[in-house]
Amino acid sequence: VDYSFPEYLLFCYHWNMILCHLCYAQKCVKRIEGDETGQKHCTGQYFDYWKCIDKHVAEKLFDSLK
Repeated sequence: VDYSFPEYLLFCYHWNMILCHLCYAQKCVKRIEGDETGQKHCTGQYFDYWKCIDKHVAEKLFDSLK
């Protein structure tokens, strides 16, 4: 990680966004633990989490793979 000021802040912001979505997904899993009907699910939170990873990680990841 480049620790120059703007780059580091951007990294922290993206990391916090990803962790925030992960936290929402984990809270959803706990919330629906007792559902025996199968009606409750966390599909939305799951896709939001992966969308956030795609948005904030993909560009740097693919640049490093070139």
